[in-house]
Amino acid sequence: CKQRGFVWPGSELHGGMVGSWDYGPLGTQMKKNIRDRWWRDFIERRPECVGVEAGVISHPGVWEAAGHVACFTDPLTECKECHSRVRADNLLESTGKAVDDGTPLEVLTQMLEDASPACDSCGASKWAPCRNFNLLFSTSLGPAEHSSSTVYLRPETAQGIFINAQRVATASRKKLPFGVGQVGKAFRNEISPGNFIFRTREFDQCELEFFCEEDEAPEWYSFWREKCFSWLTGLGMSEENLRMHAHEEDGLAHYAAEAVDIEYRFAHGWGELWGIANRTDFDLRCHAEATGQAVSYTHLRAHETPEHLVCRLLLEKKKKNNKIS
Repeated sequence: CKQRGFVWPGSELHGGMVGSWDYGPLGTQMKKNIRDRWWRDFIERRPECVGVEAGVISHPGVWEAAGHVACFTDPLTECKECHSRVRADNLLESTGKAVDDGTPLEVLTQMLEDASPACDSCGASKWAPCRNFNLLFSTSLGPAEHSSSTVYLRPETAQGIFINAQRVATASRKKLPFGVGQVGKAFRNEISPGNFIFRTREFDQCELEFFCEEDEAPEWYSFWREKCFSWLTGLGMSEENLRMHAHEEDGLAHYAAEAVDIEYRFAHGWGELWGIANRTDFDLRCHAEATGQAVSYTHLRAHETPEHLVCRLLLEKKKKNNKIS
């Protein structure tokens, strides 16, 4: 990869930096080809989908409302001998143990005690109790550094879609169902980046958020799950090297009603390539509650008159207020 101009260590002239990679001429063109193909197939060729480009730095309230400041964490453990810090779940998985997302810290600590995995740095097998480590990259906005100037580099492109969803719908005059996509950089302060470019602290994301009626969400979730899988095989990936890993109920992210990872058989083993989730109205609801501004969308359903729409909205409002059963 290095000699052929695909990718090499970032800041190599100054000794490099863990989890940092720079792309050469061929690598840059390859990434552009993938981004362009995704944008063509998921945005340009789908009349119900449009694009958006949000800032890399957002108001800190965005990440507080979405739960990232409190919940965007990975389990961290530390070698008691050399004090190397690693992700506890990755350490256990390297021994063949299966670890679900959301496994409690005390359970992970007990699993480490039972498995006694060796430290890659010193070979010791004594580990400190697991604790949560927040993955957000923070920086200061403006000429003075203090708590009120703290902002975050976005760890995902999704929230830029959610905070702009209502304005995008109005400007593009889309009716439900519709999708909003975004391609761009994301940043995560990974505990232990590794496996070449598989886990890095700076990476590109291609993301689509699809908005629909609540009762249609399971059907659309199934549609996009199959669509994403077939898109990968359409690029030439062998189905033998792809599999779907459905999240168990107790391992779901705080925002998801159901989720699945499309995993690829890398040289280092199976790893997540693409995540598809039914996020319900979690994100829109959290931003509405945090700002006090309604983030909603209303339109006429098939064969529905304006009078029927008013009656339906009044009925739904009463149900939400628990005024009728």
